[in-house]
Amino acid sequence: MVPLADLDAEALRLGRVRRHRGSGTWSARFVLGPGPDGEEALSHVEDLAVCMGRAGGLDPDGAVFVGVALREAVVNAFRHGRSTDGAPTRIGLHLTYDSLVITVRDRGPGIPDYATGRLFEKFYSTPRPGGRKGTGLGLSIVYSIVKRLGGTISVQSEPGTGTDFTIVLPYTPPKELRESLAEGHAKT
Repeated sequence: MVPLADLDAEALRLGRVRRHRGSGTWSARFVLGPGPDGEEALSHVEDLAVCMGRAGGLDPDGAVFVGVALREAVVNAFRHGRSTDGAPTRIGLHLTYDSLVITVRDRGPGIPDYATGRLFEKFYSTPRPGGRKGTGLGLSIVYSIVKRLGGTISVQSEPGTGTDFTIVLPYTPPKELRESLAEGHAKT
């Protein structure tokens, strides 16, 4: 894992990280294109998700699972959510007083209505752009991790406009962070 001091510099280079003074919460937003640069940047975003999971009170294994879930969701967007105009994948990480919220948004072809109810089934796959199908494991892995951590995952998709995945992972942050976040939350 990247040391926190290096991670902050890399996260700032890759995206926008900020603390919301009114609420005491944190958020980070990233825009990743497909290809080697996007894959390299994804590694740094994955490290940031792990650090945010640890800051949120998850044990080391749970925090690593957060990174794995993020990576699988983004790789799915890279493979299935490519737009014809080359629009990038957008990632959001938001650390609130009681949860870590991860959003992955693509502007690709969207998910057909018939498939939305089966997306998280093991081995279920829809055709990728170009006609090939995947293994059907990526989103089932994300779903299993999210459930293991007591969270939820939702999907919103419209054919022709893209897909948004939202993962919400509850946690109990360490006492100092909990007090700081609660103080900020009480002000809003």
